[in-house]
Amino acid sequence: MNALKNRVFLLLFIGQLTSSLGDVLFKLALFWYVQETTGSAVYLSWLGLFITLPQFLSFFTGTLADHFQRTKIMFISDLVRCVLVLVLCIYLTIGSVSFMAIGVTVFFISILTNLFVPASRALVGEILDEEELPSGNGLMDSTIRFSTIISTMLGAILISYFKETTVFLFNAFTFIVSMITVIMMHKRIGHYQYLKDGYKSVSLHDWMAKCKEGLHFIRRFGFLKYTVPCGIVINIFFTIFLFLAPAWSEQVLDSGVFGFTLMEFALGFGMLCGSLSAGYFAKILNLNKGVAIAFGLQAIILLFPFMHSLAFGCSILLLFGFGNGLSNSLSSTVLQRLVPNSMQGRVFGSLASILGGIVPLGTIISSFLLQQYGITLTYFIGSIAIAIGSFYLMIVFYKEVWKTNNKNEQELSV
Repeated sequence: MNALKNRVFLLLFIGQLTSSLGDVLFKLALFWYVQETTGSAVYLSWLGLFITLPQFLSFFTGTLADHFQRTKIMFISDLVRCVLVLVLCIYLTIGSVSFMAIGVTVFFISILTNLFVPASRALVGEILDEEELPSGNGLMDSTIRFSTIISTMLGAILISYFKETTVFLFNAFTFIVSMITVIMMHKRIGHYQYLKDGYKSVSLHDWMAKCKEGLHFIRRFGFLKYTVPCGIVINIFFTIFLFLAPAWSEQVLDSGVFGFTLMEFALGFGMLCGSLSAGYFAKILNLNKGVAIAFGLQAIILLFPFMHSLAFGCSILLLFGFGNGLSNSLSSTVLQRLVPNSMQGRVFGSLASILGGIVPLGTIISSFLLQQYGITLTYFIGSIAIAIGSFYLMIVFYKEVWKTNNKNEQELSV
């Protein structure tokens, strides 16, 4: 928790926590609204497609985070997202809104989110010392997890007793709070030295070259060549758990909005605990061993569809979430230590494009599986694929630990 002593990081943490709270509530209300108004799980997959498709653009937005002031990027992203959410509220208040209108609005909100994330993640590496990075990354990841917990606790009540517009308005308010914290951060940190020339020094050719640098770094870093393809497989099939949860709760568990929000709560609480444990694991274990243990925990998702019990499903999601939160935080720390700060936006953006950009394909695949085989078999296929990918990554990281230990022993014996 030493990272919170840094005033700039504390402001970043508060802003991220507040806006994440509104964002999770917004998505919960939106997914349930689509489920209730359409009555079809297929529309949930298409909504997931609109949300995740902009992640392809992270390849370019990450370069922005390296070339412009990160606080300005974050402020503009918050401002425009706030306006878009307010526009959606107005349309819902006036009358019913078509699914396509909702999808297009969410699409543009997601574009701006994918502009905000690389900038904020790169900013963490700029404002924290190296020894503070594990706890700092854990805290940043925990904002989303903690927000998921609070949102799911409140979600069932808010969605049941209030209109969707009330939830959306709260989301707009959280963006305003985030903008205030960004302004305060900007005043404290000022201009970064390597950003002083701004956009004027960049031609289109240079821009594309800088975008490619992130991909080249990933390709040169041999470890990522083995882990990224497997991460792609996991992300493709995890879309089933992300976007079809309302249908699973309603059609399989017969638990309605309560079951949906409780499953989201279990997943979020597990991720929160995993993220907050990152600093502890980094101290008692090396990073690779910690990530290997995290992926081992993720493999437990294999058991999820075997019992149609809300309590059992929540228990599995809790353990999976812990492993996921832990692996994300420790992996970010590894990258921040390896990647020069002036390139972190490009590298994080490229990884977001590769790993997140494949999610739209996952929504298409999950929609196809849903229509062909039904929701139960779709969940079986998804859980098996995620478990295989997690086991593979666990083995890869343990092999890296073994190589590192052997290398250290050889150096000591010389």
